[in-house]
Formats: sequence, structure tokens, C-alpha cells
Amino acid sequence: MKRFQYLFLKAFLVLLLIFAGFILQTSIFRGLKLAGIVPNIMVIITSSLGFMRGPKTGAMTGFFCGLCIDTYSCILFGSSTFILMLLGYLNGVFNRLFFGESIRLPLFMVAITDVLYGSLVYLTLFFSRHRNNVTYYLMNVSLPEMVYTIVVFVFLYFFIYRFNILLDTIDKRSARRIAR
Repeated sequence: MKRFQYLFLKAFLVLLLIFAGFILQTSIFRGLKLAGIVPNIMVIITSSLGFMRGPKTGAMTGFFCGLCIDTYSCILFGSSTFILMLLGYLNGVFNRLFFGESIRLPLFMVAITDVLYGSLVYLTLFFSRHRNNVTYYLMNVSLPEMVYTIVVFVFLYFFIYRFNILLDTIDKRSARRIAR
């Protein structure tokens, strides 16, 4: 029973983080658009929790972040869910390379994840409708969004890192209680 309580607490905290990120992305940062670009907080959360916690957590986080985006935009339901779930899993593969205090790998992973997310969204939504001006999309949407997302990530990283430490603490308490 105790293990279930700890799992529930971790899931609740991750869902709370996803909800807070969704509110940030859809309300506060909508008012802080730069050249019509909004940072992708859902990509930041998915990528961060993926490489900090592993493939399973990355995939589950990506699933719920994508579900929030799909519910909000409702263009092609399920596309963002699948894309973010896949990217969260792929970020989790690099879990062994993660060393907490260094921001270089997380910064690189968020940048790559954002470009991949933008490219996959372009392929599924725009290219399927015969809008094949890839260079325009890359130069005017995807790369500026990546830069803005990276700038925001620098400010959010230490909050997310502390959140990961909290989840690790819950894991350790759970292991000690079960071992008794």
C-alpha cells in the first residue's frame, strides 16, 4: 500500500508540473510573444523529465503534455500526443549521460527536441496539406521558436532540476519504507 501512495504522489506532482507548464504556455507566454513566436513549455517539460528520469517517465510525460496540446488546439487530435511521447522516450534514452548541475546536455537536448517537434508537426499537419515551403517554416517558425524556448529553459532549468531532486527524495523514502 505504501508503494502505491508514493507512486500516486509522484504522478500527482508530475501532473501538477504539466498543468502549470500548460497554463504558462497558453496564457502568460501568449502575452509575451516575440515576432508571433511562443516558447514551447511542453517540450521543455517532456525533454527535461525524459533525460532526468528515464524513458518511461519521458514517454508518460510526453503523452500527457501532448494530450494537453491536442485538447487545446484540436487540429489533428493525437498528433502532438504521439510526437511528444516519442520524443520523451528518446530523451529518456540519454538518461545515463545526465549530470545534474551541468546545463549543457539539457540545453542541447531541449534544442534538438524542439526542432524535432517542430519538424514532425510540420510533416504531419502542413506537409500533408501540400504546404511544402520547408525553408520558410524552418527559418521563420521552427528556429526562432527553438531560440525562444532555449532562453526560457535557462530560467526554468533549476526549478525543474529541483523538482527532479524532490522526485528522487520520494523514491528514496519509498525504498526505505518498503525495505522495512
